[in-house]
Amino acid sequence: MKTKIIPALFDTAEAPMLLIKNQVHEWSNARFRQLPESLRHSVLSWSIKDDQEWLELEGYRFQRLTQGKHTSIIGYLVDRNHLQRTLLLKLLPELHQGGDPFQNTARVLGPLLGWEHCLVAKRSKKRSLEALGYWKAGKMQPPSTLSLTGNAAQIFYEGENPVYQHSCIGREYPLDEWLAVSPSALWIGQRIDLPEQEGVGHLCVWSPPEHVDTNLTEWLLSLAADTLSAWLLTHQSSAKKRLRTLK
Repeated sequence: MKTKIIPALFDTAEAPMLLIKNQVHEWSNARFRQLPESLRHSVLSWSIKDDQEWLELEGYRFQRLTQGKHTSIIGYLVDRNHLQRTLLLKLLPELHQGGDPFQNTARVLGPLLGWEHCLVAKRSKKRSLEALGYWKAGKMQPPSTLSLTGNAAQIFYEGENPVYQHSCIGREYPLDEWLAVSPSALWIGQRIDLPEQEGVGHLCVWSPPEHVDTNLTEWLLSLAADTLSAWLLTHQSSAKKRLRTLK
């Protein structure tokens, strides 16, 4: 009786919903059935084959609720204002507590995005990058130096028309020492600019979770880059004022 009442109650709900029993799709409401076929397929695949508690895709966030053999999936539109607030509330205190701002940014951004790799790098010399903030599979990694030649981020710094945002597949950059071991991985990057200096560094992620909203990832990378840029500019101005005071 209960299994009939629940679908009847939620069939006209605004939130997309579905029920899974014993790894089989048992029911979905009208709102879920109205979603694009590709999105429905991705959600069903995630709900049956993946054990992540939530999925963000194409502007929706889907949450899994499990009890015994039964699993219910509830979706709702992602509130970008909420994500922006979450990023800023986590990132700004990290930046203000001191330490390396590139490391602090990676420490916040890595877990928030959920990709396997998250790098916040600084351009140190003409042909090299400092991988100051590198978050990998849940842990911060020690800083290292990378060659700019052949790196997927080279397009941010060199050429006739350097770009500020770029995405690619690992195999497109066989000389990139980190992407070379993940040739099928999706890579998304964002350049960090100051008002009078383009390309002081960049942020990038690669090896995404099975289901990912790339538009949302690009937006959060852009927001993080702007936040870090603003902090660097403020810090730079404060340092110049202190220098003038000492003189």
